[in-house]
Amino acid sequence: MNLPKDQSDLLKNLEILIQKTYEVEEQFIEFKNILNGVIEFLPQALWMVDSNEEIIAQNSKAEKFKSIPQVGEIELENRVYLIQSSTIQDKTIISATDITDRKRNERLIAMGQMAAHLAHEIRNPIGSISILISLLKKQCPQNELLNEMKSSVFRIERIIKST
Repeated sequence: MNLPKDQSDLLKNLEILIQKTYEVEEQFIEFKNILNGVIEFLPQALWMVDSNEEIIAQNSKAEKFKSIPQVGEIELENRVYLIQSSTIQDKTIISATDITDRKRNERLIAMGQMAAHLAHEIRNPIGSISILISLLKKQCPQNELLNEMKSSVFRIERIIKST
């Protein structure tokens, strides 16, 4: 069956177009697999939600959450998570980042600052007491009570230094 040249060209172009759609489909599938791999690789729990609040995609870390959490900080299974969201076109990306260690470090820093302040406040009167004991010791060198007081003050100073 001989087709006119335009029909023959049209069929060839149609075959080329069909072949290109297969190639584009393969590239799309490859790109989708890479994107899913990246989403899974992220350390955060991640959801992608459409305008109807239907989940389009999520990684395995998101499965520990019963539902998509609201923006802010939440506690789940003795862990603290920072929930953030971003909207791109009509899609919303929501992430839950585990900040338990950061929160613990913040508490430790605050405790360290409080301990340093407390040590400073204790050192001031202890210094005064130590000076007064030294003055009394000059007046009563053989007083055992003053020796015991001096020993106790040194003990308090060692505790403060070690703290």
